[in-house]
Amino acid sequence: MLYNSYDIQLKNTLTILLLFSIFLFPINGLPYFRNTFRELATEGSFYPVLLMMIILLFFHRLVKIDFNETTIKLILLFLFFVILSSLVNIPSIFQNYHKGRTGIEKLIYQLLLLLFIYCSIIAFYTVLKNLMLDIKVIQKTLLYSLLFCSIIGVIEIINIFSDINIIKKILYFIDIYFTPSDGTNFTNNYIGYNFGKVKTLSFEPSFFTNFLLFSFPWILYYNVSDRNKKFAKILFINFIILIVIFNQTRTAYFAIIIQIIVFFFLEGRDIKQKILINGIIFFSLFYLLFSNLSVNTYYFKGEIDIVNIYRSLFDEKNPSNKTRYTTIKSAMSVANENPFFGVGFGQSGFHIIKYFHKYTNIHGDLLKFASKEKYLYAWPISHSLYARLAAETGYIGLLLFLLIYFYIIIYSFKLRKITEFKIILLSTIGILLSGLNTDSIKFLYISFNIAFFIYIKERYKDKEKNFF
Repeated sequence: MLYNSYDIQLKNTLTILLLFSIFLFPINGLPYFRNTFRELATEGSFYPVLLMMIILLFFHRLVKIDFNETTIKLILLFLFFVILSSLVNIPSIFQNYHKGRTGIEKLIYQLLLLLFIYCSIIAFYTVLKNLMLDIKVIQKTLLYSLLFCSIIGVIEIINIFSDINIIKKILYFIDIYFTPSDGTNFTNNYIGYNFGKVKTLSFEPSFFTNFLLFSFPWILYYNVSDRNKKFAKILFINFIILIVIFNQTRTAYFAIIIQIIVFFFLEGRDIKQKILINGIIFFSLFYLLFSNLSVNTYYFKGEIDIVNIYRSLFDEKNPSNKTRYTTIKSAMSVANENPFFGVGFGQSGFHIIKYFHKYTNIHGDLLKFASKEKYLYAWPISHSLYARLAAETGYIGLLLFLLIYFYIIIYSFKLRKITEFKIILLSTIGILLSGLNTDSIKFLYISFNIAFFIYIKERYKDKEKNFF
C-alpha cells in the first residue's frame, strides 16, 4: 500500500487515472490510433488504463495478486483453453482469409486483446487495493459520467422532435471526434442520429446500453442524506429510464426490468414505497413531456410505443431481426460442427458467412458481411458474445467463460447484505445480459467489475465465514 510521503504523488496520479478511466467508460467509438491498437483504441478508458499499466510496470512492488483466488483461477483456465483451442485449429486458421485479413492476423490481435483485458483486471485490482477509495468516490465518478452523457442525450432527444441547426452541428461535432470509430465516412455515420436512437457518446445505441447496464446499479445504491438530493436522485433515475426508452435497444428494456426486479428482491419491503413514488414521478413526467408530440424514428412511428418495440423482436420481416438471428444461428451452426474446440479464437467471422444462405436471403448488412470486397468493409459479427464464443472455443470454452460470471453472481448473492456485493450482483447480471446484444469483450468496465469484485471479496474476507 501507499503510505509514506514519497508515494503521495504516485497515489494522486493513480487516483486521477483510475477515476478518469471510469468516467470514460461510455466512450467506445474513438477514431484515433486504430492502426496501432485496433479495437481497443476505440475505448476512451483504454488510454488511462494503459498509462496505469505502464506506471505499475515501474512500481511492480505494488502488484500483489493472489493466483489462488477462485476468480483468477477461472480466468486463467479460460485463457488456457482459448490458447489450446486455437492451437488445435492452427492448420485451418492459416487458411482463413476474408476482406484482406488473414486468420493468423485475427488470432494474434484477439489474443493480444484478451491479454490486455486480463492485465487491465490486474491493474484495476492493484490500484483499488492500494488506494482503498471510498465506494462513494467511484459512484460519484459514474454519476458525473452519466450526467455528461445525459446532456448529450437531451440534445439527441431535442433533435428527434425538432429541426434546429445548432443541435445538428453539435451532434455532427460529436460524431466526427467521438463516435466515427473507423475515422471515415463521418457524414453517413451522422445520419444515425436521425433514426432517433439515443447513443450519447457511444459508437452505437447498444454500446451505450451495455455501459448503462453496468453503471445503473451504482446509481441505485448511491446513498444521499439531504432530502433535495434524494429527490434529485429519483429524477435522475427516471431520466436514465427515459434515455433507455429513446435508446430503442430492445435488449435493454428486458435487461433493465430484470435488474429492477432483482433490486426489488434485494431490498424487500423497504423499497416498495420508493418504487411507487419513482413510478408515479416517471409516468407523470413522461406524459407531460411527450403526450402531445408526434414521433417518427426507426421504431417509433407516430407515437412512443414501447410495446411495439418489444413486439418487433418477433417480427420475422424486420431487417434488424433477420441480420441478428441469421448471424447468431450461423455462429451456432459453426459451434455444432465444432463442439469441443470451436474454430479458433477470433475466427468466427471467417466461418459464419458460409451459413447465411441456410437461414435467409442474403441482403443488407449480411451482403456486406459476406462480400469479399475490401471497400464494403463490414466485418462479419455474431451479434452475441455467447454465440461467438461457442463458435470459436466450442461449448467447453463458452462454459468456462460463463463460469466466471456465475461465480461472481452466486458469491455476491450469498453476501447480498453488504452494499458493495449488491452493486456487483446487479452490475454482473447487466453485463451478462449485455452479452446477448454484442459479441465483443473489449469494454473495460467488464474488467473493472471483475477487479472490483476481487477487491471487495478480499476486503470482506472475514465476513465470508458468517455468510457461507
